[in-house]
Amino acid sequence: MTVDTIPYLVQTHNVMHDAKTGDHLLKLVLEDIVLMETKYGVILIAWCTDDGPDGKKI
Repeated sequence: MTVDTIPYLVQTHNVMHDAKTGDHLLKLVLEDIVLMETKYGVILIAWCTDDGPDGKKI
């Protein structure tokens, strides 16, 4: 999360034993969005990802 050009680490995920799929990535991203909105009171305006096949799910 970046606020006023300052980056903040919101949360990390250990996905070593999880499926590396677009559906799973989307689930993690949606959980992170809810966390940012509820815990920090921010309004998400954008989410960036690479152009890999899993990121296209988002």
